[in-house]
Amino acid sequence: MRARMRFACPGLFDNVPNGTYETDTGASIRECVESYAKENGVSLRENWQENVQVLKDSKPARIDAVIMGDSEIIVVHRILGG
Repeated sequence: MRARMRFACPGLFDNVPNGTYETDTGASIRECVESYAKENGVSLRENWQENVQVLKDSKPARIDAVIMGDSEIIVVHRILGG
């Protein structure tokens, strides 16, 4: 299975290239992001997922959602405001 990943999180995923990655069947978005970061020598800080919003096939998704079939995943900085 493949996932097209795009990272728009300056300072968090700077050295993780956008591209198509192979995923294990039943892998979550979190597992894939952590695996890709590790493959590219990036150490993610603890609780990194609290600072991002994830889109799966152009729709908001939970970080623990399972990637099924070929998907496009976009990881962006979460913007908080009031």
